[in-house]
Amino acid sequence: MNEKQNDQLLNELRIIRNLLSEVATLGKSPTEKMVVLYNAGLEPMEIANLINTTANTVRVTLAKQKSKSKKQKG
Repeated sequence: MNEKQNDQLLNELRIIRNLLSEVATLGKSPTEKMVVLYNAGLEPMEIANLINTTANTVRVTLAKQKSKSKKQKG
């Protein structure tokens, strides 16, 4: 496979990931979307790009959710 084919394949995979992310988070709040996408293995920068926010906002929101989850358990 040449470089052009690799680039095309990567682009198609990004499109599929974006579509699956939309379906998986349909009707969810921004915070819920962040948690679902993070649990699916996406990095904060990737999540930020998908939901039109900053990576820092994603990191802070996820940290707050983790803290909130710990408090509810303990």
